[in-house]
Amino acid sequence: MGLHMIKKILLVIGLLVFTFGFGQIPTLAVHKDDKKTNLPIHKLLIQIDVVGNISRTTFDITFYNPYEKILEGDFSFPLNEGQDVCRYALDVNGNLREGVVIEKIKARQVYEAVVRKSIDPGILSKTKGNFYKTRIYPIPEKGYKRVLFAVEHILPITGNELHYLLPMSMTEEVGTFSLEVNVVKSEKKPILRSEDYPEFTFDIVSEIYQLNFNREEYQPTKELDFGVPFFNKSDQFAYTEMYKGQNYFYTSFKIPEFETKPKLSPKNIAIYWDCSFSGEKRNIELEFRVLKKYLEKLKGEKEVRVHTFNYRETSDKRFKITDNASVLISYLQNIPSDGATRLENLNFAKDYDEILLFSDGISTIGNENMILPKTPIYAFSSSPGSNYSTLKYIASKTNGKYLKLDEKSIDQMLGKLNTSSIQHMSFDFDPEEFTEIVVSPDSYERSSFTMAGISLRQDAEFTVNFGNEKGTIWSKKVKVSSNNTDRAIIPRVWARFKIAELYMQYQKNKEAITNLGKEYGIVTRNTAFIVLDRIEDYVTHEIVPPKELQKEYYSLLEQKEKKKTKDDRDIQKRNVKQLSILKDWYETIITPKRDFDKAIRAGAAANSNMSAAERRRMAELSETQRTLEGANQRMAPPTPPVLADIVEDDLEVEEVIVEDVATEESINVNKRRRSGKTSGPKIKLLAWQPEAPYLDSLRNVSPGKTISLYHQLKEGYKHTPSFYIEVADFFFKNKNKKQAVVVLSNLLELDLENAELLKVVARRLLDENENELAIEVYKEILELRPEEPQSHRDLALAYVQNKEYQKALDLFNHILKTKWERFESIKEIVLNEINMLISQHKVSLDISMVNKELIYEMPIDVRIVVDWSSNDNDIDLWVMDPKGEKCYYQNKRTEIGGKISTDITAGYGPEEFTLKKAPRGFYTIYVNYFSESRQSIIGPVTVYATMYTNYGRKNQIAKRIAIQLEDGKKTLQIGQLEF
Repeated sequence: MGLHMIKKILLVIGLLVFTFGFGQIPTLAVHKDDKKTNLPIHKLLIQIDVVGNISRTTFDITFYNPYEKILEGDFSFPLNEGQDVCRYALDVNGNLREGVVIEKIKARQVYEAVVRKSIDPGILSKTKGNFYKTRIYPIPEKGYKRVLFAVEHILPITGNELHYLLPMSMTEEVGTFSLEVNVVKSEKKPILRSEDYPEFTFDIVSEIYQLNFNREEYQPTKELDFGVPFFNKSDQFAYTEMYKGQNYFYTSFKIPEFETKPKLSPKNIAIYWDCSFSGEKRNIELEFRVLKKYLEKLKGEKEVRVHTFNYRETSDKRFKITDNASVLISYLQNIPSDGATRLENLNFAKDYDEILLFSDGISTIGNENMILPKTPIYAFSSSPGSNYSTLKYIASKTNGKYLKLDEKSIDQMLGKLNTSSIQHMSFDFDPEEFTEIVVSPDSYERSSFTMAGISLRQDAEFTVNFGNEKGTIWSKKVKVSSNNTDRAIIPRVWARFKIAELYMQYQKNKEAITNLGKEYGIVTRNTAFIVLDRIEDYVTHEIVPPKELQKEYYSLLEQKEKKKTKDDRDIQKRNVKQLSILKDWYETIITPKRDFDKAIRAGAAANSNMSAAERRRMAELSETQRTLEGANQRMAPPTPPVLADIVEDDLEVEEVIVEDVATEESINVNKRRRSGKTSGPKIKLLAWQPEAPYLDSLRNVSPGKTISLYHQLKEGYKHTPSFYIEVADFFFKNKNKKQAVVVLSNLLELDLENAELLKVVARRLLDENENELAIEVYKEILELRPEEPQSHRDLALAYVQNKEYQKALDLFNHILKTKWERFESIKEIVLNEINMLISQHKVSLDISMVNKELIYEMPIDVRIVVDWSSNDNDIDLWVMDPKGEKCYYQNKRTEIGGKISTDITAGYGPEEFTLKKAPRGFYTIYVNYFSESRQSIIGPVTVYATMYTNYGRKNQIAKRIAIQLEDGKKTLQIGQLEF
C-alpha cells in the first residue's frame, strides 16, 4: 500500500538450475535471454572417503557470478537408491557455516521468516521419493558464493571389487582444482581403471590409501574410475565407532551362490501400470523391454489383465498371450502419462497368480497406505527419486520382489523374476550383547549382505539366518570386534538403515523418522538442513547452531527464557475484545439519509453531461491519482456490466475497465425494489474468455477430439502451471469433469510439496464439488504449513462443504485459541465463520470446547471474502456500494454500514467485506493487485472470491469466482451483487 510497508522486491536475472545425479560435477546455470549459461567455477574441491562399501563424496564449490546483478534460485535434484545428502554448508561472512538438521516444517518457517528480514539463510530438504531441494541466495554481483554438500553412497560390488565412478568431464577450466581420495583399511591397494589420468596414484598412509591431486587453471576431461578390492583376504569385514557412549558397528559378508529353482509358470497375471504424469520420468522403454521378454519367456498361454491408474483406475483390458506380447506392449505405449497419483485408491484384485507393478511409488494425493493382497507383487522401479521404501514394502509384504531396473541387465532381471530366491529371514543374538541390528536396504540385491547395529560389549557375536517359504536354509555367524574408524560414518550408517526400514510404513513411523534424522544429522521427508546468518536468528527460533556458536547461543538463550511469557488467557482476552468490536459494529443502527436516490440521480445527470472523452479520462484515472484527488470523496455508482457479459456461474474473469459513473438503471432498480416488483438478491459474475493459443485450438475441434488434442498440446506446455489450470477449466465448462480433474491434478506432480500449486488444485476441486479429493489435498497443505492459520481455515471450509461440521468447528476453534504472529487478524473473519457454523448446525455439534463468550449470532445481508494462492502478496478487496462509496483499506467503514477487515499486506489473505443491512441497489466488487514480494515465480497468482447474500441465514446463497492475475498492479472488477 501507499501507506503500508512495501517489501523490497529482489531483482532476479534467471533461475539457477542444479544438475546432480551421483556421478556428475554439480553446475549452476543461469537462464538468460532463453539461453542457459553455466556459472564459472572458481574453485572445485572434491574429497572422496571410502569406508567398507560406503563412499562419502564431498563437493566444495565456489561459483563466480560475472554479471552485474545479484543472482538467486531454487534447484532440485533426484538421487538414486542408497544415496543420501549427509552434509550441507554455506559461506557466511567468509567462513564456512555448517547446516544443522531440524524439523522440515520448522526449517521452512524459519527460512521464510529470515528472508523477510532481507537476511540470507540456506535450506536443503527432501521431498517425496528421493528428491532433494535447496536454494542458494545471494550470489553477489561480480562476486563469489561457496557451497558445500556431501553425498553418501553404498557402492556396487562386482566379483571381489567395489566400483566407484565419478564423471569429471568439464567444458571449461577451473581456477583451482583439488581431488582427495581416502580409502580406509582396504585389503589391497585401490585399482585405477582410467588411463586418462597417469598422474593419479594411491599411496598408503596410516592404513589409509590416499590419492591427492591439485592443479591451477585445470580442466578435467574424463571420469574418475577406480575399484577397491573386497573380500579377498576374508569373506567378512566389520568397523566400529563410538558415539555418545555407544559402540556402533557396521559389517558385511559375502553371500554364497545358492542353488535357485524355477518358479511355477503363472497362468493369470495382472499388470498395474502407473500412467500418472510422473511416468514421464521413468525409463518406460526399459520397462517395456523387460515386460515383453518376461511375458514371452513364460511357458504356455497366459491371461494378462492390464490395469492403468493415476489418481484412480483409468482402464482395464484383458490379453491372451502365448509367445508374442507385442499387442499388449503397443497398448501400453499408447497410454499417456497424465494426472496425479493416489496409491491408496489401488484395489488389487485377488484372483491372480502374480501381480506386476510399474510405478515410482510416489503418491501425490493422499498417502501410500493401501490394502495389499496375498498375491505376490513384483514392484519395478526405473527412475531416480522413486519412493523406493514404499515399493520394497509392497514387495516384502506380499512375498514378491522389488526389482530396480536401472542397475541390473535385462537378463539378470528376468532371472530374478523366474526363480524362487533365498532371502534374509532373521537374526539370533543375545540382548545383553546387542540392542538393535538393521539391514542395509539393498542387501538382497547384491552378492554381499550388509548390516549395522549397536553392540554392548567387545567381541560379541550374532547369527544371520537365510531361507525361503520352507524355512531356514543357511546361517552365518558374525563376530563384531574392535576395528575403529574416526570418519564419523558408522553411527550415521546405522541410522540410515534404520530410517530406511521405518520408511516402509512412513505414516506410522513419522515421529521416529523425524527423531532419528535430527539426532544423526540426516535429511528425511520430515527433516532438513538449515544454515542461518546470525546467532540472533538461531536464538529467536531456538535452533541449536554448529559447535563454534553454541557457547554464545546458550548464553543468549538463557536471557531469552527469562523474558519469555506465555499466557493463554491473553489470547482469549484478545478474542473476546475482537468479538466485542464486531458486536459494536453489528448492533450499530444505520439510518439511511433521505436524499439517497437524489444523490444517485445527481450523479447520473452530471455524468450524462460529460463528453465521451471526459468519461474515458475518468475511467483511466489510476487509484493513486484518485487518492491524491480525495481518497474518501463519494463517487457515483459504477455502470453495471452489460447483462450479456454476466453469468450466474463460478467462472474466472478477465480484466475489464469499468467507468465509475451512475446510470438510470441503478436508479430504476431502487424504484422497482420499493414497489416490490423485483426478485430476491442476485449474484452476478463476469464471463471469462481467456486468450491462449492452446485454448483456441481446443475450441475449434469437435468435442470427440479435444482429449487427444490436449495430449498433443501438452508436449509444448508440460511445465507451465497456467496451461493445466486453463485447460482444466475448458473441460469443466464443457461438462467433462472426469477429464478436467485429471488435467488439473497434473499440478500436483509438477513440483512436489509446493503449497501454492496444492492450494490452486484443492480450491478448484472444491468449486466442482470434488470434496473428498479437495480435502485430501488440503490435508497435505496443512501438514506442510501448519504454522499458517489459512491452512487450518481452508480445510475447515472444505469440511463445511462436505457436511463434516464437527471437524470444521474443531479447526476454527484451534485458530481462535492459537497465536498466529503476522496472521493474527484472521480471527475477526473466523469469528464470523464459527458463529455461522454454530447457528446453523448447533444441534449436531459439540461446542463444549468453544469459549461461550465468543458465541454470538450475526446474520448479515452481504458478505464478500477474498483470498489468494501465494504467500507474500498484497491483494486488496474493494466494494463500491449503491451510493458510490468505496469500502477498502483506507475507508474501512462506510456510511451505509459496510465494513472491511484488516488489510493483509503479505500473505494469502483473507480479506472480508460485511454489511448487516444492505440498501437496495448494485454492489460492485473489485480486487486490486497492489504488490508482489515473491522471490520465486511459479505462475500467475490465483485470487478466490466468495460472495454471499443472507449469510448465516437459512436462505444463504454463495457463489465463487477464481481469477488468475498477471504480474503488475491491476484493478479488476470481478462481479456484482444486486440487492
